[in-house]
Amino acid sequence: MQAVIDIAKEAGADKPLEALFDLVAATATRLTNTPASALQIASADGVCLRIEGHKGLSAEYVERVNREKMIALEPGSPYYLSPSSQAYRSGSIVVVDDASEDVEYTPWYEVASSALVGGAAYRSLAAVPMAAEGEIVGVLAVYSLEHSVATPEVMAMLTLLAEHTALAVTLARVRTRERASLQKLTSAHASLQRQQAVLDQADDLHQGLMRAVLHDDGLAKIVGTTASVLGLRVVLEDTLGNALVCAPDPPSEDDRDRWHSSDAGILATRAATESRAIEYVSSRTAQGPGAWVTPLVLAEEIVAWLWAFGEDADESELQRRLLERAAMAVTVELWREQSAREIEWRLSGDLLDHLLRDGIADSQTALTRAAHLGFDLSVPHTLVLVGVRTGADDIDAAELNRRVLLPGLEHAMRGLNVKALQAWREGAAVLFLSSRDAAGKDEVRTLVQRLGRDLGRHLPGRDIVVVTSGPCEDMSDYGDAYRSAAGAVSLAWSDRSEQAPGLRYLDVSGMGVYSVLLGTTRTADLVRLRDTTLRSLEEHDRRKGAQLVVTLREYLASGCKIQPTATSLFMHPNTVMYRLKTIERITNLDLHQPEALLQAQLAIMIDDVTGRTSGNSS
Repeated sequence: MQAVIDIAKEAGADKPLEALFDLVAATATRLTNTPASALQIASADGVCLRIEGHKGLSAEYVERVNREKMIALEPGSPYYLSPSSQAYRSGSIVVVDDASEDVEYTPWYEVASSALVGGAAYRSLAAVPMAAEGEIVGVLAVYSLEHSVATPEVMAMLTLLAEHTALAVTLARVRTRERASLQKLTSAHASLQRQQAVLDQADDLHQGLMRAVLHDDGLAKIVGTTASVLGLRVVLEDTLGNALVCAPDPPSEDDRDRWHSSDAGILATRAATESRAIEYVSSRTAQGPGAWVTPLVLAEEIVAWLWAFGEDADESELQRRLLERAAMAVTVELWREQSAREIEWRLSGDLLDHLLRDGIADSQTALTRAAHLGFDLSVPHTLVLVGVRTGADDIDAAELNRRVLLPGLEHAMRGLNVKALQAWREGAAVLFLSSRDAAGKDEVRTLVQRLGRDLGRHLPGRDIVVVTSGPCEDMSDYGDAYRSAAGAVSLAWSDRSEQAPGLRYLDVSGMGVYSVLLGTTRTADLVRLRDTTLRSLEEHDRRKGAQLVVTLREYLASGCKIQPTATSLFMHPNTVMYRLKTIERITNLDLHQPEALLQAQLAIMIDDVTGRTSGNSS
């Protein structure tokens, strides 16, 4: 009875089952006064019995049985009829009185001859099934050097020991399963707590960002809050790749190039474009800090990109959730700003239509309407007109303006301390910028430079014309400036078949009377006048290697004086006179007549506007 109590204590001590098995084996040998015993436990798949605990058996014997001579529980194996297998399958005690004479034990005899510690052979054995609550968990076997170990007293002790061992094993397994279940529940609970913490933090950020949106704190506040919470550098970019807002500070060019130009960054952007969802770029693939890229979508169209990168960027659920919340807030703010811009452009466009149509007749109304929108038309304004030429197989002008020209204009205007009266007219962007003083003129120059850089980079191989005119000081000047600029654009695009596409700047402010022609004359007539005057000279220059067009340009620019022309061209005055006579002969123009000089000057102006710049040495 004490042995049973010891086994129960061992089973309740929450120790590994192997220790319990060894205790049972040792107890069995002691109680039966036999040299060896073993606990043979059924495998999880029910295919065989394995020796899991033993006393008095050699390690070699245990290894060979478990590896080579497994105690099979299914038919087809030569060891299927072993005593232990029979005891397990029948649920009854099986006794071998003399192993050397038992025919069914023949397959085991060779290995049994050296089973005991010290190399001795056992003669008899008894296999007792270990059953509890109708389930057999294995077999308790004892080995004896004597003939027939199965005395009634021994069998009674083994049966009692086997029953209590089976019960202990069953309870231990139940406890193991319960422990595993508890561990899973604990792990699941911890996971739920972590997920809840992620949701709570994401919700806190979301509420903070939405407060910033509702309080009209602007994109800088929203992006800055996101960067602070994430501990990453966050960059909001427009669809052209221009950085709109950066926090905590602008990224280096190397950082931005890594994501915009690297294979990893390109693939992530492409995936995000297709899925309209956030994507992570691993530092292992980008050879730099990890990064997140999030497309911001309005009306099923990507309107901006949100990047977050840094050494602490990782593909964690927390960072993903936080960026998803940030993207929602930024998108709302972008929508609000876009709506405000659309309203501003519409109101500005209505005012501009009124100003260009009847600004002279109703100047006071125009001044009042402008004042309500925050514009002071009593100060000079400079016109900036931007046009992008579309091809026959290209997207239409409205789509091009919305996708490229408008973001480019917004980026160019950003940071300039100047208000612009702006609208779309005939497929071009029209802006009137205040230029009261030198600072205002500098703003205009900066705007033109930025436009040139941005549009030239994002619209390669396309005709882009930026025209400036002004300043407009009187109400009547606004319509005249627009008509001259629009005429210059039309003339510049009239015949581009011989010219490579690209970006061109035109300033029609200093053209004087010629600006009237640009605003009132048909483009075809101007092109025809230019060709009539200059084409024959161009052909002569190509054929003879001469410079008649250059000479004509310099002659007109010098006020029709021989000596200044010769000085400018580094030649003798007689050579200039000879060339001028050749020009008169080829063109049938008398350069001593004012009308002929006007025609030549106008042809040179048209040549400049169209971008041919024939023989332009400057």
